[in-house]
Amino acid sequence: MTETPSALSLAAIAVYLVVASATALACATSRTKSQRHWHFRAWLILTFLFLLLAASRGLGLEDILRAELRDWLRAEGVMGERRTWQGYVITAMILVFVTAAFLALYRATSRMAGRRNFATIIALASGAAMIGLIGLRMISLHAMDTLLYGPLKLNWVGDIGASMVAFTAGLVYIRLVRARP
Repeated sequence: MTETPSALSLAAIAVYLVVASATALACATSRTKSQRHWHFRAWLILTFLFLLLAASRGLGLEDILRAELRDWLRAEGVMGERRTWQGYVITAMILVFVTAAFLALYRATSRMAGRRNFATIIALASGAAMIGLIGLRMISLHAMDTLLYGPLKLNWVGDIGASMVAFTAGLVYIRLVRARP
C-alpha cells in the first residue's frame, strides 16, 4: 500500500496506542499485585486488541478488506442485490451482539462484586463494542453508512467513546489495585 494514513487515522492510531498502554499497565499490575488470573487475561486480550486496531488503521487493513469484499461481490454478480442481504446481516449481527452482551453482562454482574471486577468487565465490554463497530463498518449498508459516517459521525463517537471507556477502566483498575493493602 503506497498511501499514507490520514491525519484522522494517525489520531486514531495514537488513541489506540494510549489505550493499549493503559491496558498493558493494568495487565502488568494485575500480575504483580497477584490479582485474579482472569483479570490478567482480560487486560492482555484488550492490549492486543488495541495494538491490532492501531496496526490495522496504520496499514489500512479494514479498507483493504472492505475493497476485497466489494470486488468479490462484483465478481459473483451480487453487488446489485447487496442491500437486501446486508439488511439481514446487519439485523442478525445487532441481535446477536446485543443478546450476547446482555447475557454476558447479566452473568458477570450477578456472580461478582468488587470495583476491580467491574472495571475489568467494563473494559471488556468496550472492547466488544469496538469489535461490533468494526463489523458494522465492514458490512457497510447505506443506511448504516449514513449513521456511521453522516453528520453525527457516530463511527468516531463510538470508536473514541469505546476507546476512552477502556482507557478509563484501565486507569481505575490500576488505582484500585495499587490502593489495596
